[in-house]
Amino acid sequence: MKAIRLILLSGVFGFVFNTCIEPFTPEIDEENQFIVINAVVTDEEGYQYAEISKTSSYNNREYNPLNNCKAKIIDNKGNEFEMENYGNGKYKTWIEKQYLQTGDQFKIEVVLDNGNGKKYESEFDTLLLCPEIDSIYFEYQDIIPDDPIMYTKKGIQFYIDFDASGSYANNYRWKSIETWEYHSIDYIYAVFFGVRPNCYNYSVLVNGITYNIERCGLDTSKKFLEPPVIDSLFRCWKTAKLEEIFTYTLRQKKDKKVIGLPINLVTNEDDRLTVKYSILVKQLTISDLAFKYWDHLQSQSHETGGLYETQPYELEGNIRCVDNENETVIGIFSASSVKTKRCTGTFSFDRNYQNCNRILYNWEELNAILTGEEMPKKLPMYLMPTINNNEPVEYIDQSCLDCRLRGGTTTEPDYW
Repeated sequence: MKAIRLILLSGVFGFVFNTCIEPFTPEIDEENQFIVINAVVTDEEGYQYAEISKTSSYNNREYNPLNNCKAKIIDNKGNEFEMENYGNGKYKTWIEKQYLQTGDQFKIEVVLDNGNGKKYESEFDTLLLCPEIDSIYFEYQDIIPDDPIMYTKKGIQFYIDFDASGSYANNYRWKSIETWEYHSIDYIYAVFFGVRPNCYNYSVLVNGITYNIERCGLDTSKKFLEPPVIDSLFRCWKTAKLEEIFTYTLRQKKDKKVIGLPINLVTNEDDRLTVKYSILVKQLTISDLAFKYWDHLQSQSHETGGLYETQPYELEGNIRCVDNENETVIGIFSASSVKTKRCTGTFSFDRNYQNCNRILYNWEELNAILTGEEMPKKLPMYLMPTINNNEPVEYIDQSCLDCRLRGGTTTEPDYW
């Protein structure tokens, strides 16, 4: 749903892609604000989600969530599922599996201002039968840039196979969640927590056991600490949604077997392919109208001309204002059956090394902190050894030693 906000230009969505190479300022009616409603119901038991917001102006691009709404999902059997707001324009409701069967139909209903404002509703959408993903696989690729001064990237291109022969849906889109293991640039040599006069207070991790150590009366011109390796913050995992849009239709195809359909491309521009990488692919059925909507979004997101290679679309969704049929409403409601499959691989692509520069550029400044003459701005301090006997340790960019500072967690996933 986030991707929907990111496409339309000039105040149609709260978030806007800025794909222009040269600045372009169109003439826009800044006064109009449109309601944006994006929601999906899947056949997976659990929370079903919606986002409700208003568009922003072109010159003031910001997300404008609407948190004071009454929203509910309604099925064609008369069941209603009230949605609760959990902040930032996001709503959710739990639906049990017994209400999520193939052929069931759903719609969303939204009333603004906690039930006292305008009413919006979608058309009913049907849960269509979704085939299993037969396989996910990848091949190594070199991505040669159009600009000859740019370097060639390396990566892996993922593909899927599935067979939709029979009574399966004709239209599909894919959502992917990626998880990868990455490592710190180097190991921590010592952890410094603070000082008393003429004392060191630090800890080391040896064989999984943390030792807190205090030494007093030391000559700080000599070695700070003999080097046991501290590895507790060396290994991390990070999970993120991939925002690329992928759609496919079988409406004009006699053969419903799909072989080698390309989806996500992952490159070595960051640390995702340095150790181990896993992708969870969700295959969702969509209606003809939803396919047109998502396919246009996919086309727009891939265009890279001066503004766009084609003119921006005003995407037609399936949500209307009950009180004013002429009001423009942005967004779409979908009912989607889902099949998932995971693919995991071990890689050793060269990472793009970050600069692990010193934060304190002279030993006197660091030494003053370690001996208690100055208070550190942030504790603990992770330290590295140097080859200079007069400067036994140095304080570098902490994200080079603490893998959590690059967005991950030290908790290993269950499926790893």
